[in-house]
Amino acid sequence: MPSPYSHATYRAWLGEVRRQRDEGEGLHRLIELEATGEVVGAIGVQGLRTGRPDIGYWIAAPFRRRGLMTAAVRLWRERLALPYLEILTHHGNLPSQRVALAAGFIATGEVRRDPRPGLYGEFLVFSAGEPPRR
Repeated sequence: MPSPYSHATYRAWLGEVRRQRDEGEGLHRLIELEATGEVVGAIGVQGLRTGRPDIGYWIAAPFRRRGLMTAAVRLWRERLALPYLEILTHHGNLPSQRVALAAGFIATGEVRRDPRPGLYGEFLVFSAGEPPRR
């Protein structure tokens, strides 16, 4: 999760995920604890019309290192049932890279710079499934 994360940032994100949903480009969900209903993170897929959709996720600090995000990524991948998916992680985000690997994605060795609007910097690519032919 970005830090700091203002209410304005949240409203902008909410508008973007609604647009993606409405245009068939993405789908995003909150992650809540079943026992309490407490929201502890979010997961989404974007780029559904590109042939290279990617999953993004975050989880609140007190809930990290419990396997919750790995389980959420596995479930999301299963529910999406897409032939190919990617996870793009910041180059230095080792926890997200560990989640990708633990959820069954493989490190491709590819590095993408500024891979899509709103996502800037260098990102490592993890994939699952058969990549589309170009």
